Amino acid sequence: MPPGERNVEPQKKRSNKVRRKNQKSKPKPRTTDNKDPKNSIKIARDGTQRDFNKLTPANLSSLRWDNAVTDATLEDDRIEQYKELRRQRYCEAREQAIQTLVEKMKKTPMNVSDK
Repeated sequence: MPPGERNVEPQKKRSNKVRRKNQKSKPKPRTTDNKDPKNSIKIARDGTQRDFNKLTPANLSSLRWDNAVTDATLEDDRIEQYKELRRQRYCEAREQAIQTLVEKMKKTPMNVSDK
């Protein structure tokens, strides 16, 4: 709007409603230690906390392999090894894709017109 002119557009009316703030419930912390199994079972029954390291049928079905190790440290090592091998596979696939693109670029004929 040029300087000196008035704004003749009507302004939006603001409502006098009290606006709610976005109050999301905080996520419940994951329990990672099994120091007191009786307490963790009691808490799991209450539904306030869950032990995600406990091997349940739901947890077992989410694994990408069969026969999960019952020892938590061995299972963690197994998962770390799986993640490392997965990273290597992704890196190798990326390198192969780059190499394929470079080879295709080399094979592409260039039209050079001689005068």
